[in-house]
Amino acid sequence: MAMNMMDMIMQAAGGNTAQEAGSQFGLSPEMTQKAIGALLPAISSAMKQNTSSPQGLAGLLGALQNGGHEQYLDNPQALAQNAQTDGNAILGHLFGTKEVSRAVAGRAAEQTGIDASILKQMLPMVAMMVMGG
Repeated sequence: MAMNMMDMIMQAAGGNTAQEAGSQFGLSPEMTQKAIGALLPAISSAMKQNTSSPQGLAGLLGALQNGGHEQYLDNPQALAQNAQTDGNAILGHLFGTKEVSRAVAGRAAEQTGIDASILKQMLPMVAMMVMGG
């Protein structure tokens, strides 16, 4: 049976990758899982929409082939060091504007009770974990 993206992220590097992301913001393992679970649908939806055109699909495949994104799942320290910059670039491609990212974080905050400012900072990390998956 194929592993879904949430399971892949939560199990990467023995669970350390997701926990590294959450611990940077003082989140417990349970809250980290809630945060990632609330952010994933928007990222997945944007990826599906983006890949519905040949140009979008080609852009995603190029990013996947050349980006080295698997490091973000395999090495939790890489996530802490580089994911913000790389993740924001991916989010810019997927969402188009920072306003959309803010709206995604706001909706996730309503679902989880986690402060939107924390989720806004986590969003690029989750995007990179998705790309690594």
